[in-house]
Amino acid sequence: MKLEIFKAGKIFNPIKGTKNKPVLQHKKIKVTVPARLNTMCFDLKTLTKPKKKFIYNAGELAFSVNVNTYAKLIITKNDNGSVLLSKNTKRKSIVKHAALMMKNALKINDLFLIEANNVYDYPHAGLGSSSSLISAVCIAINEAYGKPLSPRQLTLFIAQNHGEEIESDDERLIHVQCNGGSPSVALYYGGMQIIAGESNMIFREEFPEEYTFVFGIPKMYKKCDAQCLMAIEKTQFPKMLKSSKDFSKEIAWKVLHELIPSIMNKDMKSIGDILQYYRFNTGSLVIDSRTWKGLYSLVKSLMKYRNDATPIISVSSCGPAIYILTKNPKMIEKILKDKKMITFTAKPNNKGYSILYNF
Repeated sequence: MKLEIFKAGKIFNPIKGTKNKPVLQHKKIKVTVPARLNTMCFDLKTLTKPKKKFIYNAGELAFSVNVNTYAKLIITKNDNGSVLLSKNTKRKSIVKHAALMMKNALKINDLFLIEANNVYDYPHAGLGSSSSLISAVCIAINEAYGKPLSPRQLTLFIAQNHGEEIESDDERLIHVQCNGGSPSVALYYGGMQIIAGESNMIFREEFPEEYTFVFGIPKMYKKCDAQCLMAIEKTQFPKMLKSSKDFSKEIAWKVLHELIPSIMNKDMKSIGDILQYYRFNTGSLVIDSRTWKGLYSLVKSLMKYRNDATPIISVSSCGPAIYILTKNPKMIEKILKDKKMITFTAKPNNKGYSILYNF
């Protein structure tokens, strides 16, 4: 896969299907979206070379969690069509990309003033913060104009035109693979979602409310831009292809016959068994440890704390953020702090995005 750099606002895959005419209904709106945890990827091969540009058949199991990202939008009607970003907006190229894509796709000429940020500032730690930013901005614009795009249209549009920031460049982005988990958990109810090929959400279920997520950011984490991390990931493409060849059919069987029934039954221990198999048996965590040295041994050292009350211990996406699902968050948070991690907790999200009209 070529590392592709492009200008903010460029559309590679247009909106699919018929879209309604955008009609401005709210000149001021704030949208808050949850984070997605990419708990497992069903087939790594497509991430190395998709058959269609920016469209991936990797699939994923996404968890939705209240690690939030917000977008505040103020619209001035019939102006010069500019996008102005608040000085408080940190990742300007990503926010600009989302706004310009929507303006171009919906043919909107109004002026946008936008402030958008991740509440938890750990970019490229595996929490989907880039895609959450794009999702928050796109959803805010869609809501402001009477929802001309359906949840499915918006999910595909966001996922299939994804880009992330390059350090010290507010005008350009680099393409990074996106399976669609972030827009899907924002746009659909249900905190556990199966994302199939081409970013299509095919199954969802509510998360049990009695659990809490405890997050640990290991000391190995350092802020790197997407261009740097993609260059490292590309060196792992041969291992990703081998993992796909050896395990993709077995993973597909497990998803259909074990994972989906376990989700339907809200059997979190069985879901945790499948995620443990995925991370330790298929080479997933070994591949991720090439980017984040020591991640494999760190996660392995935590597995002894896994039990019925703490059914899932894993990493999100490529890491290095570790998440632990538990009924004993204080105890688990202490364990992570003892390992010199930055910690925070959050509850599962079953409702998707939220809206505020007066802020």
